[in-house]
Amino acid sequence: MLWLNVSIVVIPPSLGTKGHLVHIVRPIDRQKRLEEFVQQTLSEGAKLSANGLLPAQRPSPAPPLSLRELEVLQLLGRGARTKEIAHTLCISLATVRTHTQNILKKLGVHTKLEAVLHALRHNLHR
Repeated sequence: MLWLNVSIVVIPPSLGTKGHLVHIVRPIDRQKRLEEFVQQTLSEGAKLSANGLLPAQRPSPAPPLSLRELEVLQLLGRGARTKEIAHTLCISLATVRTHTQNILKKLGVHTKLEAVLHALRHNLHR
């Protein structure tokens, strides 16, 4: 199976020219495989921990995240996209992006997925 992200850009007509549609197709199968691996790892880790085969992780000290950053992180953990987060929290897209960048920096991670994993591992979810 090949996972794809498809974007369609509308170029409106101007001064006697026809409008155009541009289709941008990006493979995201690598990202999907990583997400599946993470889900599998988390479920296996939970099973091992429940059986006493893994030491229980102590929660890390409270991160220096603001309440709003924690809300954004929680929505990221539910799979919400930037636009959905902005709509849910009644904030702009730019503000969501700023919060997301602050979260990544404060947690010392590079991607949203890593931030969500960090939150799960360190009991940052509410």
